[in-house]
Parts: sequence; C-alpha cells; structure tokens
Amino acid sequence: MRYSRPLENDSYRLAHVAGNERIWVEVRVPDGLEGPHFVPPSSFVGRLVPLEHSGLSHNDLDRAVTASGGTMPKDAWLLMDGHAPKGSRWAMGLILLFITFAGFNAFGLYRLWRPVKDPG
Repeated sequence: MRYSRPLENDSYRLAHVAGNERIWVEVRVPDGLEGPHFVPPSSFVGRLVPLEHSGLSHNDLDRAVTASGGTMPKDAWLLMDGHAPKGSRWAMGLILLFITFAGFNAFGLYRLWRPVKDPG
C-alpha cells in the first residue's frame, strides 16, 4: 500500500512481513524516487511498536489498509524503517527547554506571591 502525509514531500509504502500478518513494515520513499522502478530495501532497521501505540501520524493506518482491500489484525505491530532512537535526540532538547520555562515561571510566581517587606 502506498500513502503520503500532509506537509511532507516524501511518500510511504506499507506491507506486511511474508509469513506473519501481525508485523507490518513502513518504508519511507524519498521525493523523486517514487515510481515503478522503486526497489524497497531487503533489510530494515527501525522502531518496532504496537500499532495502537505508534502515534498520531499512524492513527488511521488500519482503516486505510481495510479500505484498500487488506486486513490488519488488532494486535498488529509496525516497524518504522529508519526511526532509530538516535533520530529522536531533538526531543531531549525540547524537554530541557520546557523544564527551563517551568522553572522560570515558578520563580516568577514565587516572587509575585511572596509577602512584601515594609521598608520602614
């Protein structure tokens, strides 16, 4: 099955592993390489997650497979090729930024609510 996502130029291909209907593989096809001559890789490295925990970008994937004439079991797993933990390092920086904002806001609330000292 071939599909694309809004705001992305690349497209994706989804297929189940031969001999196991529970494991599905998502392969990203770079922009410009899509077509009849695309050869998918023979080995995959990525993140293997249950389909129901795969995130918002895969929310309606089971319905899309059903609409295209296939069947995806409820306990299916999705291997997202190329989604390694190394590619998610940006999330740590974002978490640190949010912690810094929370600390700054807590300090501001403390300064706002503390009792005012009488100068005289």
